[in-house]
Amino acid sequence: MSDLQGPIVIMELREDLAQSGPDDRARILALIAQRHYRAAREMVADLLADGGDLAFHALQTLAVLGRGGAETVDKVVALCSTGDERLRVAALECLTAWADRRLLPVLISRLDDAGVVAAAAERGLMAFSDAPHGRDAQAWRAWYDSRFGPMEKAAAGSVAQLRSHDPKLVVDAIRALAMFNDLRAEHADLIAPLQRDPDRGVAAAAIAAMRVIRPEACLPPAPGLRCEVPVPVVAAAAPSAPSAPRKSLFDTWTGLVVVLALPIFGMCVMLYVFRQPKVREMTQQFVRPAARALRPVTDRLGATARHMRKRFGPITEAVVRRVSNGTRRLTRPIARRMGEATERMLRPVRRADPGIQAAASPAQNAPALPENDFGS
Repeated sequence: MSDLQGPIVIMELREDLAQSGPDDRARILALIAQRHYRAAREMVADLLADGGDLAFHALQTLAVLGRGGAETVDKVVALCSTGDERLRVAALECLTAWADRRLLPVLISRLDDAGVVAAAAERGLMAFSDAPHGRDAQAWRAWYDSRFGPMEKAAAGSVAQLRSHDPKLVVDAIRALAMFNDLRAEHADLIAPLQRDPDRGVAAAAIAAMRVIRPEACLPPAPGLRCEVPVPVVAAAAPSAPSAPRKSLFDTWTGLVVVLALPIFGMCVMLYVFRQPKVREMTQQFVRPAARALRPVTDRLGATARHMRKRFGPITEAVVRRVSNGTRRLTRPIARRMGEATERMLRPVRRADPGIQAAASPAQNAPALPENDFGS
């Protein structure tokens, strides 16, 4: 069991399952699921016919391994309608885990059952869509037809086109089938044989489609054969490249003229309106009562302002005077030192030319500054 590879291991697993007890069989199936040994899906599906706990553990293992061939699917689908409730619920949960759109009709058909079986079918459908249909089978069928009906009809036309004798029509059909994301798995068996078609165009389209649908079944192209991978529907439906940025209205001269003209036009309209006698009378009838009503408020505000000025005016002047005196006391030594430094720098110049003494030392001829601006 350390290296699960090849048909020999399948034979060994069959022998172990045949010779083991119920507990050992459950452990072997759990080991197969843990290692995701997909090659054992058909062997595990054969255990469904035994029923009981072995079939239950086999369904849990198949849910982990993923969807198998048509025979495996048929065996699991058959258990959805036969057997005890435990196996039917496990079979529905297995179909839900496979996440295969083709199995949705099976889940919808089980909504008519009662109890836990219908609940399991409802959970499976809710895993595909959050449509609030509950256990209404008719509503789910309508949803399925509206969601996948047009796609299935279009795919059916392309499948019929595969049988055409015109290579161009066959190539178009292959590309169309490869673009249906939800139906690709169904088309792999139809497209795979066309990879060795005598027509090189058909073979190239089939190989390119298989690269998208089922890469493990894709055959290597013949020498010189170019295969272009088709674009999926999701990518084809993506928005195109952004166009050139649209110019704003204000990026043009027209926008500038509009911006300048609108205020002027508005002022002209207001002047014309207010010049009308009726409008003037209405305005005066509104303004005069409003002014009379607001007069006490404005008088009170004026009195408050005068009181504040009278009370805090002297305090403000005293604060300003103190700040000014302090600033002068701080700047006076700095100005004296700067004057002395200027005198030292100008001494050589005065000795060389005494005529420029007056121009070189303007600080000596400057008038004396008062003690402060407030006469203190």
